[in-house]
Amino acid sequence: TCEVPYIESPTMSPMPAYQGMFNKVHIFSFVAFARALFVDCDTVAVGNLLPCLTLTAQLSPRRPLAAAEDFYHGRFTNRFNAGVMIIRPDAAEFDSLRDLLSSGKIRYDVFWAEQAWLNQVY
Repeated sequence: TCEVPYIESPTMSPMPAYQGMFNKVHIFSFVAFARALFVDCDTVAVGNLLPCLTLTAQLSPRRPLAAAEDFYHGRFTNRFNAGVMIIRPDAAEFDSLRDLLSSGKIRYDVFWAEQAWLNQVY
């Protein structure tokens, strides 16, 4: 079991299902791991996920996450989907994200909650 403190959304999404989603930011603090694969509970894996963890070429100090392009209403968007992400945990990055969250400096579409916010950050 992994229990983390709740991370409050800077502005609540009108979608009840998207409230509490900023807790995903905690994955950046999991520094005991070289990489972490985050999968939303509404995702269905249809194959081996291990190859996802070998995508190290996509991760760097300047880009600590990799994700698929978002597919919405039958078309790809110019955003990534935060429902499946490979993250390179880093304590400094986690602290930076927490500071950005509390500062309110990042403008994003609150309907899409943490996905829109992460897309603005990265």
